[in-house]
Amino acid sequence: IFQQAWRRLATRAGGEMRIKLPSEIMFLGGAPGAGKGTMTPYIMYERGLTAKPIVISSLLKSPAARKIIDEGGLVGDMEVFNMLLDELSSQEQLEGALVDGFPRTV
Repeated sequence: IFQQAWRRLATRAGGEMRIKLPSEIMFLGGAPGAGKGTMTPYIMYERGLTAKPIVISSLLKSPAARKIIDEGGLVGDMEVFNMLLDELSSQEQLEGALVDGFPRTV
């Protein structure tokens, strides 16, 4: 999954050397209701992160994910990983990113 998603990102960026990812990425994992969302503001404050956290369940409400769902499909690991890489490579996440709820499958 990673190599295919990376090639897609490199193509969209105009080459691998043009991809910019955050200097720090933190992943919060845990079952629903475990406290990821509760702890997020504290972690972000302590680490000095200013960008909005990347919440995987919110990415599944994006137009790309909705299209798959509306067509009767399931949003698979590849699509979720592509959406995550798109978010991580956004300008606002360069100083550091907090990812909530990834991976969705193990």
